[in-house]
Amino acid sequence: MRSLFLALILFLSFASSVYGAQGIFTPAIGVGAEYTDNVYLTNDERESDIILFVAPQLTVDLSRASRITRFFFSPSFRNYVKGVEDNVTHYNASCTVFMPITRTTVFEFSDLYFLTDDPAEDLNDTTIRNSREIYYKNSTSIGLKSQFGSFDSVYMRCVYSALRNDDPAREDSDQVMPSAGIVYRFLPEWILTLNTSYTFGEFLNKSTADNSGDFDSINATMRLSKQLTHFMDAFMQYSQTFMRYKGQSEDYDILNPSIGISVSVDDDPLFSIQIGYYLLDRHDTEDESGLTISGNLGQRFRFRKGDFSLSGSSGYDESYFGAENLGFEIYHQGQAAFNYELTKNIRYQLSGKVRHGDYRNIRNKRIDITKQVKTGFNWSFTEWLDVTFSYEYKNVDVNAAVTKASAVNEDYYENRFLLEAFFIPSAGRTRR
Repeated sequence: MRSLFLALILFLSFASSVYGAQGIFTPAIGVGAEYTDNVYLTNDERESDIILFVAPQLTVDLSRASRITRFFFSPSFRNYVKGVEDNVTHYNASCTVFMPITRTTVFEFSDLYFLTDDPAEDLNDTTIRNSREIYYKNSTSIGLKSQFGSFDSVYMRCVYSALRNDDPAREDSDQVMPSAGIVYRFLPEWILTLNTSYTFGEFLNKSTADNSGDFDSINATMRLSKQLTHFMDAFMQYSQTFMRYKGQSEDYDILNPSIGISVSVDDDPLFSIQIGYYLLDRHDTEDESGLTISGNLGQRFRFRKGDFSLSGSSGYDESYFGAENLGFEIYHQGQAAFNYELTKNIRYQLSGKVRHGDYRNIRNKRIDITKQVKTGFNWSFTEWLDVTFSYEYKNVDVNAAVTKASAVNEDYYENRFLLEAFFIPSAGRTRR
């Protein structure tokens, strides 16, 4: 990792000097301590610890005309005071490229990587990870987007993602997903949107050498939108998914028609609601169906010294490529956030989230209910020093609506406290 980091820095420095791009180098460092009363996220034999960390980081921005490249790298050196775990180094790195090829066509590239032993660090994973074994994720995206009218565009993209776990009980996975889509305004008030993707999923259970969960999946979505007013649109949408396993798992299709409205102000989303009906067409066992409802208050409600936001959704999802591969689920979730400026330099933050996940494609029906609350203060002492103090509570109830006799013992709750000082030595050094 260190050699890769140095090589990238040398490459960016070389590119900056050779191609005349303007380079901005922004170093920073975070120093702090985190307390958790449940290191392994278990229901019994709870162990607490204090984790001290030092996390230097470097951001490099290169720009020339409309070409933009950003590179970010941050190792985090973590020390467990009680020693319940070995000391470990986390890594976070990313690279993004935005490069116009012609007047109407843009090339986009991104690569995101993190390595950690913290089960809570993967914010996009809604399944349960409750060990301190190291794991890493890497996701690479490459694509082209072309504008061929005032409102019309077409894109092609391919995403590759990999998950690797040191924990032998966890499945490693690879995902390759090419996709394409078009947005076409065929009449002044009518817009047609078409999107399609093909997903190749590969999994390996290291303890059993089993890869029977591999699959191919196709998803296609069509949306027809009608502009009702300058700020309101109505739409009809149809989405269909074809899931085909390479092993003995049961194939299925998902059909999901829906309708909805969206409201925006100055091109910023304010409110949207979508109501639909899904049909899960299993090829061997009984089908099932139900309503899907999603709503979003995308606009923050701002007042004199703060803001408030609220959102919620309900529908179906497919849980693959995470700590657990649980397949089709029906979910309901809601979240809220509140920010308030106590003084010129001190901000208060409060947020909460509730999620109900009902997994239907596993042998024993499973329901997870996750509740999270986070609150804290941020002090901006100077232009180069911020201090954060926060508290987070998380409660996970597995098989909440199923008899506990059949439940896997994955219930847990955790309290976390964080104190961090973040230094930015300069506003960024510019080099040509």
